[in-house]
Amino acid sequence: MQTLLWPLLWPIRWIRQHRFNVWKLGIILCLLSASLQLGCSMEEPATTPVTSPPPTASTPPDPAPPAEQPQLSEAVRDTLLAAIATDQSVSVDQLQLLDATAQTWTDGCLGLAEPDEICTMALVEGWSVTVTHGDQTWTYRTDSSGEQIRLESEA
Repeated sequence: MQTLLWPLLWPIRWIRQHRFNVWKLGIILCLLSASLQLGCSMEEPATTPVTSPPPTASTPPDPAPPAEQPQLSEAVRDTLLAAIATDQSVSVDQLQLLDATAQTWTDGCLGLAEPDEICTMALVEGWSVTVTHGDQTWTYRTDSSGEQIRLESEA
């Protein structure tokens, strides 16, 4: 009978034998938890915003410089169009690139993981590219080097 209860009783026996060490461990864990909560809840000191004087009627405010949009490199574009032509069984010359937007994907599968597929959990810089052939339009996702290419949608 004692051998049948051993798997159930050994944690209790271990705690009784190491009562003092378990007590110390509990205190250490409580202090560590409290210090982490205190450190994470500290707020930044308030700063006084620096304001510039309002522009006068004689000097118009400087317009903000336009944000530079990254451009799809020619090498990535050619690789992507070749892969799409192969995937869709059309000639590269018949494909037209409609749009290429820089994106940051949430994983190595470019946000398009298949069921039971394991993806790296890292941000991946890349592109969302819309390509057309006649009345068909496809949106593909790629990484910044053009090595990873996935079909997002087909219209």
